[in-house]
Amino acid sequence: MKPRVSIIIPNYNSGAFLKEALASALYQTYDNLQIIVVDDGSTDESWQAAQDVPGVKLIRKKNEGAPAARNVGLENADGDYIKFFDADDVLMPNAIAQQVSHQVTLPADGVTYGDLAWFGLKNRGFGNKSVRPGHCSDIVRNNILISTPLLKRALVLDIGGFDPSIRRSQEWNLNVRLATAGARFFYKPIPVFLYRKHAGADRISVNHGRALQEKRLNTITRTYDAVRDRIDHETAMAFVDKAISIARLRTTPVNSELWKTVFDFVRSVCEERSKADGDPKGWNYLPARAEWRTKAYKCTQLLTSYRKPKSRSDTLT
Repeated sequence: MKPRVSIIIPNYNSGAFLKEALASALYQTYDNLQIIVVDDGSTDESWQAAQDVPGVKLIRKKNEGAPAARNVGLENADGDYIKFFDADDVLMPNAIAQQVSHQVTLPADGVTYGDLAWFGLKNRGFGNKSVRPGHCSDIVRNNILISTPLLKRALVLDIGGFDPSIRRSQEWNLNVRLATAGARFFYKPIPVFLYRKHAGADRISVNHGRALQEKRLNTITRTYDAVRDRIDHETAMAFVDKAISIARLRTTPVNSELWKTVFDFVRSVCEERSKADGDPKGWNYLPARAEWRTKAYKCTQLLTSYRKPKSRSDTLT
């Protein structure tokens, strides 16, 4: 018997796109499917639009954000595999069939993921980044978007699903926790879905400007805290690089508190990992693995440049 796949669609005010998303799920060439829509307290016509579509399990809940909505879908899913899919995107017709075919060839801890294309306000052809299976550092450095993998339900349940307190980069957090729990990601160049870029303020996951940077950094630091005891040197350095990349995103005016948080995080990781590598003096000592001090110095230089803005108004040009 074919494995069963549950397609979980969280929705918040995506009534303009929901029927198109549902049609792309219903008309998959794979036929052992469960389709679940979790309405996250929408105030538009979404609920009515979903009710017009037969063959869909509907769940309505108060607004708590995409991670909580996906977890509710996960709790109600009966599939062997899970496809998380957003209400404003479009699944390719053969996506599930092709990914199941690849998935069954993988080891028990394997996770298949494929390609996406962008359409709407931004257009880009199919593609994705290939990661090395079993290398957690690659998962930290790359963002495998939520709809590209086909996930084993048991693996997701084992790590507790999504962290509902994280409101940005939720799929990155999930993937890192899966990888550090032993999951290995295998890239297969299969066209999986179309990612719609639009300007709607009611996207289920949306942030802008400084708030975006702060939430991304919060996700990085919290994810590190969750997995710090299960990662190697290379993966810890990937977290440092990820945090430093936040410092490189310049804002006007300067967000001094953000840069201080980045610096403190980098310093903390460098001290911690230097000691783990046999360097009892940590931050103030140049260990054999000198890249830790290099990363810290780089972050210090970034922080210094932001503390001394070019203009009196504390802004960057």
